[in-house]
Amino acid sequence: MAKSDMGERMVAVVDWVHRTGWPARVRDTDMAMRLFDAWRQATQPMAAHGDEPDRRVILEALTLVFSDYYDSESVEHLCALFAAVFELHLRATRHPPGEEDGV
Repeated sequence: MAKSDMGERMVAVVDWVHRTGWPARVRDTDMAMRLFDAWRQATQPMAAHGDEPDRRVILEALTLVFSDYYDSESVEHLCALFAAVFELHLRATRHPPGEEDGV
């Protein structure tokens, strides 16, 4: 995804949060973090060998979980939001503060 597409997508996510008020934020964050923790634990051996874990797996899991509670538009926004948060976390833990990632 191009940087401009990602920027537009994040603007849409923020708009969705603003419009809906995201009343189930605590529940959704808890579910997403449980999935992320399980994914990280399952992919840790791969990451330890320098291989990139398959991020599609966590996105598919998020989609399945959120689909039980939300319409497709909301699922898309939540998945984009948590994908961005998880990616930022992964990059931050991969590189110590001050070390450039080239991004």
